[in-house]
Amino acid sequence: VRHWIGRAYVPRTKTPRPSKLDPFKGQIVGWLDAHPLSSQQVFQRLRDAGYTGGLSIVKDYVHTIRPRRREAFLTLAFAPGEAAQVDWGEYGTIALLMLALIVIGMFLDGVSTFLILLPVLIPIANSFHWDLTWFGVILTMKIAIGKFPCTTSSEVAEDLRHLIGVLDRPEELERFLAMGQAGAHSLVGKHGHDPLDTVQVTVEIPDEPRALGRLFTDIGEAGFNVEDFELTHDPVREVGYLSIAVERDVAEQLRANIVARGWTGWAGRGSDS
Repeated sequence: VRHWIGRAYVPRTKTPRPSKLDPFKGQIVGWLDAHPLSSQQVFQRLRDAGYTGGLSIVKDYVHTIRPRRREAFLTLAFAPGEAAQVDWGEYGTIALLMLALIVIGMFLDGVSTFLILLPVLIPIANSFHWDLTWFGVILTMKIAIGKFPCTTSSEVAEDLRHLIGVLDRPEELERFLAMGQAGAHSLVGKHGHDPLDTVQVTVEIPDEPRALGRLFTDIGEAGFNVEDFELTHDPVREVGYLSIAVERDVAEQLRANIVARGWTGWAGRGSDS
């Protein structure tokens, strides 16, 4: 005791012992630099290379030398009031689509808009699991709204008040409706040509995925030129109706063609477009 009391304290040093892993440590570093191997994968390679030690020391060594993984996110920092973040989600997406369709409808006719945008809109609708029939109804409504950018709500309200006021006066009601018909006939047709004599061919669409797309495909493959169309939905029968405006001379051919392809369709009254 006297011997050790008189001496300064020296911490005990641990003499490192050789390990079975020492000859392979250089190989392990090279493997990890080239590939993000797990400890088990490193252990299997070591066994193939002649290593006879255990897995635990391999795990400890790999944990010590493995490069630290980079964080998979970027931290953003802003001063108060400097920036805001909005997750549009499903409802924001459809709101932006509706606004875009109203604007596009001001410059393009409905058929052109659908043919251009359907390859883009259908995948979006499928990703959100939207009902394609109702999605088509909403798109048609928004494109139709875009066709009348100059019509104000006050003008529409005035016309409705006048119509309600003449409902019980047949002669004035007839003159009011004649004004509307005359206005429709005075509109210039497509590409500046005279209005076409068209007939509405209506097709019943089952309320099932991709039915509307199949119908448009069948019409396109048959080679018919669609002048205009209107899409409606019957909530009672749970079916949709696509009214297609085509020239009177080919209306019956279109009806017969789509019926032969398995659709239910009929030709309606004619109109000038």
